[in-house]
Amino acid sequence: RTDSVPTANFISSINEGLADFMAVAETGDPDFITHSIPKGVFKVEGNNGLTEIARDASELLTYTAAMDDEARTILSTTYVPYAMGAFLAAYLYAVAVSVDGLEPKELPSIDTLRRIAALVLETMRELGQTAGDTFDMADALSLFVGRCINPEDRAIACEVASERASLIFNSIDGC
Repeated sequence: RTDSVPTANFISSINEGLADFMAVAETGDPDFITHSIPKGVFKVEGNNGLTEIARDASELLTYTAAMDDEARTILSTTYVPYAMGAFLAAYLYAVAVSVDGLEPKELPSIDTLRRIAALVLETMRELGQTAGDTFDMADALSLFVGRCINPEDRAIACEVASERASLIFNSIDGC
């Protein structure tokens, strides 16, 4: 537990992203949410106005300075975590795609998705013991990369982070 606004916002975003990725791993569908909410319908008011939230994990989403700044400055009672959560789900999905040696829009195997999901669950167990008043997305990605025991998986997780999270890449331990 933390009283830090940025840490609360990052954890809220991580919760959103991990929930989305777990749904992807369970269904095998990177755009699972469209079965419940059609594209163009899910819009939220918050952070910087009315925004449609990308919830398709196969999208090429990158970690932006705006996401980082919003998490660090907006009060947690009004912070909207979906954009950063979508980034995290897309990052994990891209790792699974790369582990299987596929092109970006190809579907990774359910086995690979579930193996990545198992690493995510292990990371979640550690998250509660690690999150302090300065916890952020680089710390979360560091925990995940640290769980990649297989050197090839770790290299892939780092490569995807360098492409998708270049803003914070130098702060990700293990890469």
